[in-house]
Amino acid sequence: MVSKRTRRLLLVALSPARHALLLETPELVRDLVRARRSAPIPGSLELDEHWIELQMALFDFNWLSKVDDVRAEALTPRSGLSVAEDRSIDCARVIAADTARLIGEWVTTLPQDCIERARRAPAPSPASRGFPESLGSSEADDHEALREGTTVSRRESRYDARELNQELERVRAFYAEILRTRYAVLSIRFRA
Repeated sequence: MVSKRTRRLLLVALSPARHALLLETPELVRDLVRARRSAPIPGSLELDEHWIELQMALFDFNWLSKVDDVRAEALTPRSGLSVAEDRSIDCARVIAADTARLIGEWVTTLPQDCIERARRAPAPSPASRGFPESLGSSEADDHEALREGTTVSRRESRYDARELNQELERVRAFYAEILRTRYAVLSIRFRA
């Protein structure tokens, strides 16, 4: 029986030296993904497949404010320099230090009940309804089993606020450190 690989997310703080090295040698992204199995990468945060629900919750909370704020793309920014994509890596994107700080300011000032408020919203946001499909396909998708259409409403399977609050606290701590160091961020979506 073939087990399906899960979608994971790795956020890595990029010091100026690490940033320059990554731009010179983009294949380091694969090394980071492999190395994380044996030891945590300093200045990084890894999230399991719940990152998808957390990103949806951030989109939904953002939608409640009636503002389309790109800072809500805290986990999977669609802007920035794409540095890698292959059979295991959906996308690795460098978020410039200035943009990372803006995201950090937004994430660290979210109200404590933002996930619960987003979950109780009358309807999911357009960004949430289309996520993660809105990220586009990747080479990694070519090696996954085809998914059949679903008849289950995504509204019925809305995220669990208590569980996601724990993940959000970890994201807040990561971005608080980005605010302190003023580093860029590498966001790696991958399969494991």
